Amino acid sequence: AVSPNEPVDPDSLHRDIAPDKWGVTRKDLRCLRKDVAAAIRQGTILPTTLDEFDPLDMVFGPTIYTVNEQYIKPVTAKAGGMSWALMRHPRGLTCDLFVTHCWQEGLFEFVDKVVRSWPQGAKSAWCCMLANP
Repeated sequence: AVSPNEPVDPDSLHRDIAPDKWGVTRKDLRCLRKDVAAAIRQGTILPTTLDEFDPLDMVFGPTIYTVNEQYIKPVTAKAGGMSWALMRHPRGLTCDLFVTHCWQEGLFEFVDKVVRSWPQGAKSAWCCMLANP
């Protein structure tokens, strides 16, 4: 993961590392779920008129759109502006799995389903909400 003390040029990361290496692991997804739950408890991620999620609901959770706007974008901006995947793995990971999602899908539901159905032997997944800067 990118260290706050370690200067990183996000443009060079996305220019020099091929898109098929902008992946995340199952562990990364579990970490994202845990971090989003903590951000909800801390009041960093809040319901909106477009996403009136229940902050106590740990099954469905806020939509991926809400998580992207209120958590992923601020966290990656603070880290330098790269994608969440390259923030976690600045050298990239070779993706052997492609994951798609709906922006209105609950983040917890999404992560739980992906983690549960992760193919044996797969090491890294490409997922647009985490791969794109």
